[in-house]
Amino acid sequence: MRTTRSEVTFLIVIFLFYSNIPSVSSVPEAEFVTLLNFYDSTGGSQWNEARGWKEDANKVCGWYGVECDKSNSTVIGLNLPFNNLRGTLNDDLGSLSNLTHLQIGGNNLEGSILSFFLMPNLTLDLSDNFFTDLGDDLEGRVGGLKKCNLSGLWLNFDDSKYPKLVKKCKMNKPNSGKVKDVVSFNREIAKAQMSFCSSFTFNLKGGEYNNFQANIVASNIPLTIVGSNKETPPVFTGHTRFTFHTLSLTLSNLNFKQILTKRNSLLFVDGLQSVTLSSLNFEQIRFVKDGETSKMGLLRVKQCGAFTATDVSIKRFEGDSALMIESETAEIKRLRVRSSRFDLTDSLSPLRFYSKQFNMFSSTFFNNTSPGPLLFLQRNDSESSIFGSSFSNNLNTGKDGGAIFSYSSLLWIESSDFMNNQARERGGAIASAGNTVLKDVNINFNVARMGSGVAIIKPSNLTLDDTQFQGDSVSLSLHSWLLGNDQQDLPVECEGNGTIWGDYSELRCWEGVPPSDSLSSKGGDKTESNKEDNTASNWKRDG
Repeated sequence: MRTTRSEVTFLIVIFLFYSNIPSVSSVPEAEFVTLLNFYDSTGGSQWNEARGWKEDANKVCGWYGVECDKSNSTVIGLNLPFNNLRGTLNDDLGSLSNLTHLQIGGNNLEGSILSFFLMPNLTLDLSDNFFTDLGDDLEGRVGGLKKCNLSGLWLNFDDSKYPKLVKKCKMNKPNSGKVKDVVSFNREIAKAQMSFCSSFTFNLKGGEYNNFQANIVASNIPLTIVGSNKETPPVFTGHTRFTFHTLSLTLSNLNFKQILTKRNSLLFVDGLQSVTLSSLNFEQIRFVKDGETSKMGLLRVKQCGAFTATDVSIKRFEGDSALMIESETAEIKRLRVRSSRFDLTDSLSPLRFYSKQFNMFSSTFFNNTSPGPLLFLQRNDSESSIFGSSFSNNLNTGKDGGAIFSYSSLLWIESSDFMNNQARERGGAIASAGNTVLKDVNINFNVARMGSGVAIIKPSNLTLDDTQFQGDSVSLSLHSWLLGNDQQDLPVECEGNGTIWGDYSELRCWEGVPPSDSLSSKGGDKTESNKEDNTASNWKRDG
């Protein structure tokens, strides 16, 4: 078969056209292996976004965060900030010899800052991680850097030995603790106690306070510690810890950041009449397990009369628990807890309240993980209310209650949202062992084996008032009631061998035939004297 000249010309054009299309599989094998090791060593399966990684070996340059040169022949950039990278960085990252930018700030990486990262013309961002060691020969390799951001790290070094690094890189100034202020603080507290003054206020100037330690025993004095400048509040770093044994305590306008501790609690309060917190920020607090340490937490309050917290923020916390509060009353306004991971070695919940009266307003809980419910209302003779709050993307890898687990005799939730929360067993959003009222609440796309939205786990009533479910279900324990439901398509499950009875707006989970259709029989095994008080029409709340 003879090929004409025009056909030959056409084939040459096609060959030249396709030969100029960049190949998707031409990165060196060493770089490909390095990226796989990087993925494994930094917990790639738990990244916030890992699109393409390990899925297609021929499209490395299309993996999320990977940038190649124009010909797709070599990796020139890794851009994975705030992506939940965890662990240590492997030495073989040095094989990415053509890297021009490495941006992995805002993650949970630790170990040493390896000297071979500092390659010529490299833009380096390792900020807001847990690196503690500068490694070897960094000072001699700094000159080639294009840009460098090492701010927000846990570095401990003598800046006189690294003058080029300090000049070239954006970073925290080392050795900046205000030792004189620490000494003055403890001395003034002692003087105040000896003079039997009626109250004492200590104003802290702005700036960093490194390794601030205070054990305050002044049972007859109401104590206030406040940052004197709201624009530049004092920042506590390093191995900081406060212990308070005073008449009452007020903490205001203070920041706690980048604290690495083996202590049981960052703030410990015992036997006070009242504790008041306002405008406090906790960020990058990390507890390290050491032997038999127990009850490790951000704030532990024991045997307190009244606990009040307003405008408190907890971000990127790692440890046992954040708040362990034992008080008669607790009032929380604008509490924000986000992007934190709790291990609960010695605790039942990251946020545990043992209070007879609990009220929470306008609070936000986002992207937290723990082996227990995020918020645990532990006292079974209490009344608890939550207004105008949001719970989203919280994961309970344990049993019940992705966002909330409540033993309160009455749990009232109003004008709040629950979305994408998850529990392993019951109540992807809420698990409750008492009477529960949901008013103007949105419960969307939560996950659990039973009751993906709400699980009533003991004989109680669940009352819905203008509450919407989307993609969620309700589970009831035996002898429990669901009242006020206006969604005919809401899936309702009954635990054990029970059966769902009644109209969709008035359902009951019963074993066998229910004893009565009367509303007055609701409430499980309650006595005749209080049956009527537990009907939906008689539940009332103050303000």
